Amino acid sequence: QSLGQNVMRNDARCTHCGACVVICPTGALALDPKTRMVNFYEDKCTACELCMLPCPPRAMEVHF
Repeated sequence: QSLGQNVMRNDARCTHCGACVVICPTGALALDPKTRMVNFYEDKCTACELCMLPCPPRAMEVHF
């Protein structure tokens, strides 16, 4: 079941470095090859929280 509604990306903090992309097991975070921006697909997110630790600006937030 998708829990993406519980995970939010703070767009003001996100630097689109891609650190979260390599650790996301579901593909909810993906780097767009054309724009080099990180896209967040909430419907794929399972709120595993793995994206939080490698994020340098702490842009990923979990709300339960």
